[in-house]
Amino acid sequence: MSSIITNNGAIAALGTLRSINGRLTHTSQQMSSGLRVATASDNAAYWSISTSMRSDVKAMNAVTDSVGLAQGVVDTAYAGMESVFDNFVEIRNLVITASDMPRPGFEDVVKPTFSLDPEYAKSDVYRIDQRIQQLQDQAKSAMLSASFSGANLLYHSKNEADKASQQVFSFTTGYSDGRVQTLDIKAMDTLLLNDDFGSYPTTFPGEFNPERTLFDGSDIIDAPGSFTPASIYWYNIPVSNPVTGDPEAYPVDQTYILQSIENKSSASARSARSYTATCSLASTRKFRN
Repeated sequence: MSSIITNNGAIAALGTLRSINGRLTHTSQQMSSGLRVATASDNAAYWSISTSMRSDVKAMNAVTDSVGLAQGVVDTAYAGMESVFDNFVEIRNLVITASDMPRPGFEDVVKPTFSLDPEYAKSDVYRIDQRIQQLQDQAKSAMLSASFSGANLLYHSKNEADKASQQVFSFTTGYSDGRVQTLDIKAMDTLLLNDDFGSYPTTFPGEFNPERTLFDGSDIIDAPGSFTPASIYWYNIPVSNPVTGDPEAYPVDQTYILQSIENKSSASARSARSYTATCSLASTRKFRN
């Protein structure tokens, strides 16, 4: 017959050590993970809730980054638009100043918009015209440089993947009920200049062009004392490609805005004087006869 000697004290101590070791392991896992409920075995209900919350937190962090990116794009566009606005306000003021100056002379009766008249170049009005051109260049630089993270809300270049009329900017604005909230903006609602506007095949002057933005093509204004309005060109003019014949936009630098207005007025004034002189001569001959 065999006999087993049991040491109750040792068994109790061993059980205590096992319990302490288990708690130490659990505490070590909590410290390494930073979570009181790290696995489903810790607490199935709390683990499910915490997993969903962690997922939402990560989504919120991603959304916050996207919102910050959208804000950077909008802020950059806003700063560029303010610069363009300031430049054109100054252009308006210069035109008002030029309206009080003596009318400049012209060597040619009708002068093309993109060619400088030598007689006009001697006038003070031409000096203001030069300043206007500088302001136009500054405004164009502001449009072209208003780009943030590859997005430009003010300028559309040639050969982009989408036409300006088809382009839509999508911005993340928030996160709610497990869904990312976005805001879509049509490019044509914000663009100021589209270098591709001439690609639309218009068939007659003044036809609606879905690719035209604020500073594309020309604006028609009434020149003082003129029988016909004057065309004021800004940055692009519609032409045909000399090789393919396809319609396209051609960038212009010097447009001589004031020269176009003054030349139209002078030409009309000369026509009026010529008509008056002809009528007077005819009346004189009739009286003599």
